Amino acid sequence: MSSEYIKISYPERIMGERNLLYAEMETLTSIKNLIEYKKIRRQELDLTLRLKSKIKMFNDTMKILDRMLPKITAKTQKTESAKLSESEIQEQDLESELEKIRQKLERIQAN
Repeated sequence: MSSEYIKISYPERIMGERNLLYAEMETLTSIKNLIEYKKIRRQELDLTLRLKSKIKMFNDTMKILDRMLPKITAKTQKTESAKLSESEIQEQDLESELEKIRQKLERIQAN
């Protein structure tokens, strides 16, 4: 078994070392980013679980509060204003506004 050697010029060797160092640097950067991603993902999971438990506590509290508050039966009292429909109320408002404007015009014309 014989060994064979290939001669590499100095600029080729420098370029190869540089490329190897860049590859190592990118690999280490990728590992660092992956570790940071896992850390952030773990924090997100913790916060999600805490939020879920807070929402459950809130819902439970609301159910308890709903049971404690008295139930109100809605009895409608018919008054004159309640009997009027919305269109009638709007017409009355418009009429009162028109009357006010007429009075102002009369005052202006009198001067």
